[in-house]
Amino acid sequence: MVACAVVATTLAAVAGLTLAAAASLAHDVLAKVVFKGRLSANRELADARTAIVVVGVVAVVLAIVTQRWNRQVLISFTSAAAASALLPIVLYGTLWRGFTVNGLRWALYGGLLLTAVTMAFSRRSPATRSRSSPSATSTGSRSATRA
Repeated sequence: MVACAVVATTLAAVAGLTLAAAASLAHDVLAKVVFKGRLSANRELADARTAIVVVGVVAVVLAIVTQRWNRQVLISFTSAAAASALLPIVLYGTLWRGFTVNGLRWALYGGLLLTAVTMAFSRRSPATRSRSSPSATSTGSRSATRA
């Protein structure tokens, strides 16, 4: 019974995130940026359906690529990226009257970039795993090689 509830909750969350991402791509990116408002409702709906497939394929590919990565690193990256990108935008947007769209872009992309760079050079990052293995950094292995 509990397993059924967990599966249903997970599917609902994934479906909601997929629909939100696809709707954002179709409505905000394609309809307003690429076609500058010249899309019909039927074309936008068709683009949203295509975006659902694209979002699903990208999610599956990312899941396959990151399958063997440390999940703690991925969870830390997600939390750090959300905090470093969204907190400055919320604070500046609510407290600073001179906050502009360019400032929003710099805060968003700068926070994401700094988080990605910090996590890439982290000790626990999958990218740096080959450079610093746990056995090479532990004191026990160094004392064993000296003896």
